[in-house]
Amino acid sequence: MVDEVLKELRELHGTDVEIPDPYVTWFRDWSDDPFGAGYHAWKAGVSVKHVMPYMRKPDANEQIHICGEAYSDQQGWIEGAFCEAEKMLRDHFGLKRPVWIDKDYYLGW
Repeated sequence: MVDEVLKELRELHGTDVEIPDPYVTWFRDWSDDPFGAGYHAWKAGVSVKHVMPYMRKPDANEQIHICGEAYSDQQGWIEGAFCEAEKMLRDHFGLKRPVWIDKDYYLGW
């Protein structure tokens, strides 16, 4: 999974951009037993709009980034995960918008 993600990121952003290998990753297939599916929801009263940017880099002193549709305003859709990853790459790695993403494309909050 990690190799494929890195391959696609490097293809999208070109050879002028160095995308470092992660030093740790984690993946869970929630369709495996004993779960059978996955579900998430925000705690009542949480300002989702303000938590989302924090989740992209929850500790300023560590190179930890959390991206996924659960932390987007498009929950339940893979597009939400892509948009969160794009915002993280721009905000924390200084990458520019790829030419194939229209300048008016909605990436969320």
